[in-house]
Amino acid sequence: MPDKLDWPAGFRLLSAIPPDVNETTPVLVAVHGISRNAQEIRDTFRDAARGRLVILAPEFDRQVFSSYQRLGLASRGLRADLMLEAALERFARATGIATSRFHLFGYSGGAQFAHRFAMMYPGALRSLHLAAAGWYTFADPRAPWPRGIGRSLEGRRVARTIGRALKLPITVYVGGGDRQRDPALRQDERIDRQQGRDRVERARNWVRHVSALRPAGSEPVELRILGRAGHSFLECCAPEAGNLAQMVVDGVLDSDGAATSGRLRRARRLALRDMPSQRKPAPQARTQPQPG
Repeated sequence: MPDKLDWPAGFRLLSAIPPDVNETTPVLVAVHGISRNAQEIRDTFRDAARGRLVILAPEFDRQVFSSYQRLGLASRGLRADLMLEAALERFARATGIATSRFHLFGYSGGAQFAHRFAMMYPGALRSLHLAAAGWYTFADPRAPWPRGIGRSLEGRRVARTIGRALKLPITVYVGGGDRQRDPALRQDERIDRQQGRDRVERARNWVRHVSALRPAGSEPVELRILGRAGHSFLECCAPEAGNLAQMVVDGVLDSDGAATSGRLRRARRLALRDMPSQRKPAPQARTQPQPG
């Protein structure tokens, strides 16, 4: 049914739904890079998940969503963030699968989209997985959106929600050989100074930056170097690189399991608190007849 849904021109939502899906099956939304390889990403995660996740892979058209990496905010093209929200709501109505909170993955340009979406809508996510982003948004009020969170309506809005985003489980992945300053990499003097000159440097610096901002006691943002892989999704998913898709699937299942366990523990505590007391009444003292 989902593959037969009609989507607006320039967009489609590919899906892989396990045959025994139920209300506890986690949902992973996986966003492509500028090559628009949504089907490849959907199929790779479907194979890695082996029926344990619902996989949704949006595809944003090059012309219609020309700046999807920046959510389409204050730039050319339609709003990619609003399109994804509407598509997930429609998918949920058609299938009965809850999409109000989900795990989000992005590769390259999709990782740019994913971390900016998380900053804007942190309440919609359960975990965040970013692979090989070309550049990042830093929580810097002196830099304009999308390099920072200042000097614009969008930046000021993110400044109000980024605190919640920083509490999410976040993992960043990048190939150890992804150091080329290729045409797809944003090459800007200000970005080079703020973030580094290649994707590995930029990933390290962003992880260091957001880790320092996370609340005390939070799990650290994790950085995983994928062997010697270059800037290729399938190369990053190869066994010698550590299998990116499998890492993400395992991370989703771990974080979803931890959240479920936490919810069960809280529910159990509440149930015990609200149960009527099972204690036996204290025995009453027996009175002996007094002599007259």
